[in-house]
Amino acid sequence: MDKETLEKLLDGKSKEIRTKAILLFNGTAMCSKAYQDEPSSVNRRNWEDSDAALKKFVGEISSGDGQEEEDKPLPNIAAVLEYLHAADWRVTKTSLYRHQKEGKIAPGRDGLYTLRSIDLYARRWLKQKSTGKKMAERTEELQTRKLQNDIDIQEETKKKIKRENEKAEGLLIPRETVEIELAGRAGVLDAGIKHTIQAYTAEWIRTVGG
Repeated sequence: MDKETLEKLLDGKSKEIRTKAILLFNGTAMCSKAYQDEPSSVNRRNWEDSDAALKKFVGEISSGDGQEEEDKPLPNIAAVLEYLHAADWRVTKTSLYRHQKEGKIAPGRDGLYTLRSIDLYARRWLKQKSTGKKMAERTEELQTRKLQNDIDIQEETKKKIKRENEKAEGLLIPRETVEIELAGRAGVLDAGIKHTIQAYTAEWIRTVGG
C-alpha cells in the first residue's frame, strides 16, 4: 500500500487511528528497506510481520471495526445527555428535549447522534459547568483580554521609544548626573550654613547677653 492510498483511507478517522496506521506504515517501510539492504531471514520475517499487521489494521478500519469506542455515534437522546454531562456542559433533560424539538440537535438519517454534531450543538447553545458561560462568550472574553494585553504592550513600547528618543536628543539627564548635582548642592548648602553660624556666632552671643 502506498502513502497516498493510506491517506485517503484515513481521511475523517480519529487521531488515534491515524497515528497507529502511520506508525505501522512507517514500520513496514523501515523493515522493507532493512531487508533490501540485508536480505537475511530475520529481516524478511520482520518485514512480513509488520506488513501483515498493517494489512490487518487497514482491513479493520475499512470495515469500521477499528473505530474507537468513544468515537462511535450515540443511539439516543439519553446517551447524548450523559455524554454532555461528562464533557462539562450544563444541560438538563428538559432543556435537551426542548432543543431537540426546536431542531437545535438532531440525529442523522440512521437515527444516531454523531459526536461531531453533539459537540457543535454544545458549543453553540450550552454553557460550560466550569465557567458558567457559552463557548462563544468565553472565546470573546479571551479575545478581549488578549486585545487589552496587546494594547498595554503597545503603550509600554511607545513609552520606551519616547524615552529613548528624548535621551538621544539630550532631553533626559542621566540619573548619575542628577545624583552628583544633588550631592554637590547639598555640600554647598552645608558649607554655607556652617559659614553663617561661624560668622554670626559672636554677634548672637552679644545680642542675647552671653
